[in-house]
Amino acid sequence: MGQKRLYIGGCSFMENPCLLFDTILIDYFGRNSEVINNAEGGSNNDAIFRKAFFDIQKNQFDFVLIGWSQSWRIDKVLDIFDRDVDYEKKLSEEAQSEILKTSHFYTGIIGNDKNYRNFSHFEPEGTDNVIMYTIILHQLCKSKNIPHLFISMGDISRPTLSGRKEWLKFIDSKNYFGEGTLVNKMSMCTTTQYSERHAKVFGKNFTDETYNAPNSFIRDNACHLSMNGAKILAKEILTHILNNQIVEQ
Repeated sequence: MGQKRLYIGGCSFMENPCLLFDTILIDYFGRNSEVINNAEGGSNNDAIFRKAFFDIQKNQFDFVLIGWSQSWRIDKVLDIFDRDVDYEKKLSEEAQSEILKTSHFYTGIIGNDKNYRNFSHFEPEGTDNVIMYTIILHQLCKSKNIPHLFISMGDISRPTLSGRKEWLKFIDSKNYFGEGTLVNKMSMCTTTQYSERHAKVFGKNFTDETYNAPNSFIRDNACHLSMNGAKILAKEILTHILNNQIVEQ
């Protein structure tokens, strides 16, 4: 097997998840694989989609893995910020004003912004976007014969998904990680699942001691995967790839 080019898109849940570092998944593709990890902390699904769309259009990859973030995260264009004095004030109060200086065009609303409910996508828009973005990237990868897999790392609304079954017909269920129907797969927040696994082992009162334990599943209260958690998820992803023949050998 020659050198493979692997692409990862997502937010902080995929930015440094160790999925392709010293895991059974990287062993499958080859330790000499080139990994292009374009995930970035605080990214919303608008940004994840936009980056992946242009990257996949311009390049050929041997495997693409897209981890969708919380459906309520959004982009706000800078000229809107210029008029949105109230929100800019809230960002400044939270010492987040640096966001305004570091983006040349789009500004992502970070995931732990406590005021997000006042300014985010309200359903069904957030989940509708995830569905449409999945369809577009799915069709693009298929047109270029690129093996690919989507995974929900953040919350995506099950009621909205259940009302969009005619849309979901355009997505091959095998290309979405998880068990059961496509609605089940897309509405299953992987990070929440791993937090629940963590709670079964350590109880519900998480501490730094539990996060740093060798058998931890997450490494902080935001549910980012620990090294152990990432290795387990990497194994589960590989099992899905093999069982569904996502990658041709």
